[in-house]
This record gives sequence, structure tokens and C-alpha cells, in this order.
Amino acid sequence: MSSRKIMMLLAALLIAVGAIVLARQALKPAADENGMPVVEEPKGPQVLVAARDLSAGSLLRESDMKWQTWSEEPKEHMLVKEQTNVDDYVGALSRGALRAGEPIMGNRVFRTHEQGFLSAALAPGMRAISLKITPVSGLAGLIFPGDHVDVIVAHNVPVPGADGQNRDRRVSETIVTNTRVLALDQKTDEKVTEPKIADVATLEVNPKDAEKIALIADWNSTVSLVLRSLTDNLAEMDAARAAANPALE
Repeated sequence: MSSRKIMMLLAALLIAVGAIVLARQALKPAADENGMPVVEEPKGPQVLVAARDLSAGSLLRESDMKWQTWSEEPKEHMLVKEQTNVDDYVGALSRGALRAGEPIMGNRVFRTHEQGFLSAALAPGMRAISLKITPVSGLAGLIFPGDHVDVIVAHNVPVPGADGQNRDRRVSETIVTNTRVLALDQKTDEKVTEPKIADVATLEVNPKDAEKIALIADWNSTVSLVLRSLTDNLAEMDAARAAANPALE
């Protein structure tokens, strides 16, 4: 092999090695002065997305939403941070199910001030009914719209005595279980973080439970709301809704 061919091969080899080194440098993440890799912040507008999986008909809490960078041009009805007040969507009703990270579209939520909000918040076959509560029976303002409660009523029951005279005995019983609080007074959201004593609670119940609540208004009774855990199994509520509308089964 001639010396000219050898020189050309060496030059080609050096060019190839140089290209590999440059490619590795280009692919290597940038480092700060301490040698730690620098992670570039994603660029783009921030849009409002679901912070967790949400079912259809959920009343949005502040913790259910977050801002997330959107790498593409925002589509119509996306809620962009610079143009949106997130407080306007606290307490809004999600018309459809949302997965974590999915954008909250302005045309897919029903805000509290919009006409027909309460009827849209009701599950099929369910009813909304209000009842008067006291600071004690309403857990001193620590119940909020979206919470699930039981309804307990305490009332007098006449019991025959030894002398044949009836005497009142105070008894209590749970008349509604696992019902959702739709509103307190006329508020359907949680924008106020301080506990506020409400006078009226509006609950989502099936027709039979609505009759029970309407009946106790005529009794000399005390009504109490009992807060349920967020981790409670919702099978009872599903059964109540099925009883309200058998066609859903």
C-alpha cells in the first residue's frame, strides 16, 4: 500500500474519531460549576390540569388542580395561567372523568355561579334537599361541600310507664348514610378556608331518603351530621343511587 493511501486512511480515521468525540460532547448534559448535570426547565405556557384522577361529577377542590407546563400551543378552552384565576374553578363540577395531568377544559366544567349548576351536580335519580343545622350538629363549621356524611336524628318516643301513663324517651337513629354535601347555606365551594358556621345544609339523597328528611322537619327533633372518612367504601352510595334509579343497574 502506498504511503499516500496510508495517509488518507489515517486522516479518515482521525476525522471519524473526532466526529464521535464531538457527538458525545453534544449529547452530554450540561453541568454546573460543581459538575452536577443541569436539567433544563421545560418551556411553554402553564395550563391548569387535574392533580389526580377525577370521576365525572366531581366537585373540584383546590388540591385537585395544579399548573403544568404545556409544550404545545394551548388548545381552545384550555385554562392558561396568565388568563385564569384558579379560585373561579374551586367548587366547579367536572362534567366528565379526568386523568391526572389531563388539562381541565373550560367547556367541560360547570362553575358554581352558572345556572343549572346544582341540578348538574346531582347524580341520575338523586335529589337535593336542605335541612337546618346548628353549630354543634354541623360539626362547628368543619364540614365542607363535597364531604360525605351520615344524618342522625334524635327525637322523643312515647313509652308506656308502670302506671299506664306514656312517658317520652329520647332516642336517636341514623336515617341517611353516606350522603354527599352539595352546599352549606348557599355556598358550594371551599374558597373560604376558615371554618364557617352554616345554618342550612343541602344534601344529595335518593327519593326515599328525601322523604325521611322532609318528615323529620315536623318532629321535635335534633338533626346531626356525622362526617365520614374519605377512605370509606362508596358501595353504600352506589347502592343508594341504584335504589333511586333501578334503570342504572
